[in-house]
Formats: sequence, C-alpha cells, structure tokens
Amino acid sequence: MSHVPPGSIWPLITTIGLLLLPFGVLAYTGLLKETNWGVLSSVSFGGILLGAGALVLLFGLMGWAHQIIYEKRISHDLRAQQSDLKMFILLFLGSELAAFGAIFGYFYHRKIWDPSFAPLPGMHLGGAVSAYATFILLSSSVTCEIAHRAVEHGNRGLAKLFLLTTLVLGVVFLGFQGYEYGELIQRGFTPVSIGTQGAAVEHATFASVFYTATGFHGLHVAIGLVMLVGLASTMVEPLVDGPATSAMALTFPRSRPAVSMATSAPSL
Repeated sequence: MSHVPPGSIWPLITTIGLLLLPFGVLAYTGLLKETNWGVLSSVSFGGILLGAGALVLLFGLMGWAHQIIYEKRISHDLRAQQSDLKMFILLFLGSELAAFGAIFGYFYHRKIWDPSFAPLPGMHLGGAVSAYATFILLSSSVTCEIAHRAVEHGNRGLAKLFLLTTLVLGVVFLGFQGYEYGELIQRGFTPVSIGTQGAAVEHATFASVFYTATGFHGLHVAIGLVMLVGLASTMVEPLVDGPATSAMALTFPRSRPAVSMATSAPSL
C-alpha cells in the first residue's frame, strides 16, 4: 500500500506569510515611499505587514510540522512515507540551490565586470563578528547531527540535550546577525541611506544584494529553529522497525539549521 498524504492547507498559509514579509520589509524601510501604491507606501503599515507576515509564517510552519508528525502515527506504509519525505528533501535542496545560486551568480557577475560594485569607500565587511557567527552556525550543524544520531540509537535524553543546544546556537547566531545589521544601519549602509548620501548607485545596489543574501539566509535559520522547536516539543517514538528513525530524521535535513554562510562573509 503506497502512502498518499491527505490534502493540506498549511503550505498555502506558509506561502501567504512568505509573500507578506518582503512587502513589509520594503515598506517599513521606506523603499516604497516614491511609489503610488497607497497604504503600501506607508512605513507604519509596513511594520504591521511585516509583523503579520511573520505571525502567519510561524503559524503555517508549526501547523505543517504538526500535520507531518501526526501523519506518521496513523500511516499504514511508513517506509513509503519515509521515501516521500526524502524526495521532498531533495526537491527542497534543489530549490535552495536555485535561489542561492541566482543571488551569488548575480553578485559575482557584478563583482567581476563592475569594479565599482562594492561597499561604501572605507567600509569593510566581515571581521571578528562574522567569524564568530560562522563558527557558531557550523557548531549548530554538528550538535544537530549528534542529536539525530542519538535518536537513531534510542537515546532520547541525549537527543533532547543536543537539540536544545542546536536551538540555543541558532538563536545566538541570529543575535549576532541582528547586532551586525544594527551597526551597519547606524553607519548608513542601507540602500536608502546610500541614495540620500549622493553615493554612486553601484554602492546602493551592493547593499541591496548584501541584505537580500544574508537576510534570506537568516530567514532560513529562523524557519529551521521554528521547525526544531516543534520537533523538540514532540520527540515522537521511533517510527519503523530496525534502526530507529524519528520524526526529526524524516522531517528535517540533518544540516539544518546550520548553513555555512556568514552573516556578512569577508568575500562580500
């Protein structure tokens, strides 16, 4: 008997949250002031849209994770379901490759062919903060893998400990990213601020690419943390005979939430 999962509303809800977030960011940062989009051009409405998008996204992710875990308990063909989830992971990684490939492809194309595509003169990205953040993020990948192995061997206590460690490291990384963003914004490194300073448009474009790449990555880490919180709150029993396989192993890639990309990598 093959596993055919029931229909779900959660992917649609998650997509709506993801759709609201970028419009909220653009409006809140004042990038839509010059448009004729009515209330969408308002900074205050941008803050509301940003908060609403984050809440809808969080709600959708938690509901989606809950449904996947629930399906495991009632499924009549667990091995087929595991195969389906592995295929989902492959498709997910393929979409990630396409998204980040487009961002970095544009970045390096501009960097090679346009020498003026760079930060503001005298501004250097990277440094100690980025190095610490990268180390913390890579460490969270190790702790997540240890938790996964512990679940496979039936040691749920050790799995919970390292899963909690992974969550803490992920939150610390996002804290580093927020701290660094605050410093850069204070120094005027935003597309809007650069435009008002009369600097070349290439510097503003560089800032846009920088925040797109690092912000998109930070969003991935945040989503990973939400999913891990859901898994930590359930930590279901092994699902198949033989080597223990848990909801954690099936629902979440082993390398999440860690992705080896610094908040502001020195190569930028």
